[in-house]
Amino acid sequence: MSDPFDRLGVPATFDLTGDQLRTALVRASAAHHPDRFTDPADQATAQDAMAEINRAHDLLADPIARARALLARLTGDADPSNAETDPAPPPELLMEVLDVREAIDDARAANDTAALHRQRAWVKQQLTQRYDQVARLFSEDSQPQPLDSASIRRELSAARYFQRMLDAIDQEP
Repeated sequence: MSDPFDRLGVPATFDLTGDQLRTALVRASAAHHPDRFTDPADQATAQDAMAEINRAHDLLADPIARARALLARLTGDADPSNAETDPAPPPELLMEVLDVREAIDDARAANDTAALHRQRAWVKQQLTQRYDQVARLFSEDSQPQPLDSASIRRELSAARYFQRMLDAIDQEP
């Protein structure tokens, strides 16, 4: 796939909003929709373009995938950040994650929706803090110092843990 930022015509930044992505998707879709073309070859080309546009949108809509794409763009590395190569979060974070997962399981077992809501709010806050830190680290790239990709990768690794917890909370028991 081509660069997803270029494909959608959005700025190459971590701080993209849902509205920016939706607007870019609509604009790109309007320009490349197969129904705009009568020639079958042009329609096939447009279908391929639409598939790539949708993949770019889906990728950029996911903050972790967006950060990976931005890292790839800024570092020139094809895949600078993935679960296999990201640094492990600190042991304290892993212990905290285990404690929260246990609290979630206990709340589910007790059918305590208030406790589940509290845990969900805490996890969302932690996830937001990780994404805010990633945004700060990327914005520091505009400064004279080089991009701190190792710190970004550490934050993304931690964010994945919180995202998995959030997904687990949102699943039906």
